[in-house]
Amino acid sequence: LRQLCGAVLVSAAFAVAWVAVVRAAGLQIAGVPPRDAAWMLSPALLPLLASVLAPWSLSRVRHT
Repeated sequence: LRQLCGAVLVSAAFAVAWVAVVRAAGLQIAGVPPRDAAWMLSPALLPLLASVLAPWSLSRVRHT
């Protein structure tokens, strides 16, 4: 539970930073279609994806 909360917190911080970068680039998320907005915000999910896949991949490397 503790590690899950940490992973979610890091992912949320990364998402907030990514939205700030997108806004600083001059892109308006609210003015684009939902599909394009999802693609624009998809890099914000990378830390969460890495935290989910890391235990699996590390275990796989360790046991081969």
